[in-house]
Amino acid sequence: MQVVREVQERWGPFTVYVHPAWRVDFPFAVHGITGRPRTPQGERLVLGDRDAFVWELGRLARLDRMVRPEQVHGAEVLVVHPDRLGSELDGATADALITGAPRVGLAVLVADCVPVFLVDARRRAAGIVHAGWRGTAAGVLEAAVEAMRADLGVEPSELHVHLGPSICGRCYEVGPEVFEALGLPAPPHRGFLDLADVLAARGEALGVRPDRVSRSAYCTRCDAERFHSYRGEAGTSARMAAFVALR
Repeated sequence: MQVVREVQERWGPFTVYVHPAWRVDFPFAVHGITGRPRTPQGERLVLGDRDAFVWELGRLARLDRMVRPEQVHGAEVLVVHPDRLGSELDGATADALITGAPRVGLAVLVADCVPVFLVDARRRAAGIVHAGWRGTAAGVLEAAVEAMRADLGVEPSELHVHLGPSICGRCYEVGPEVFEALGLPAPPHRGFLDLADVLAARGEALGVRPDRVSRSAYCTRCDAERFHSYRGEAGTSARMAAFVALR
């Protein structure tokens, strides 16, 4: 697994962090995760209407539609088909989205949980996953990879997977019940967990090639000047938007 430091781009009132190699290798796709807003207007959007926040990102990316589900820390996958882009997507509940439809942005909101970006260059398919410990334990990554295979014909060995900025293993202290839920040896008391490492191992167990898995060098709590952290900001309501779309 490669460790990557995302590069910054200016998108109107936002700073967007982008995988530097993906920007070059996958010109058919647009992806990124917002950091702290650059302007008061961006701050108002982040702290205000979340749909308006996500739609503004879609406008800046020149997309026709943005899809943002209600996230419940589960394993439900929303498959966004080109012929089903109507109101049935509004208010859908899911923690993962996949699509082969062009100009449709898929977005999840995070503030310590791991945003997982999925791209297949051969099939021109993409996905985004919101993976906290509960969703990871429920199998949200496995469900997303299986949905990409079943619905879009994407084999795991063809996938490129990037684990975006999230809370790191030095900052994420959890109880033994979390280790048990993830099928890991549990410490007698509280311990530190690297959820991105857990997800990387799960991806590779599904058949994703290790050389096609990368993780961000950024920690949302350590890099507080760049990102929002739920733990670091005592339950902040601010979120970053992680998104992917096919051009």
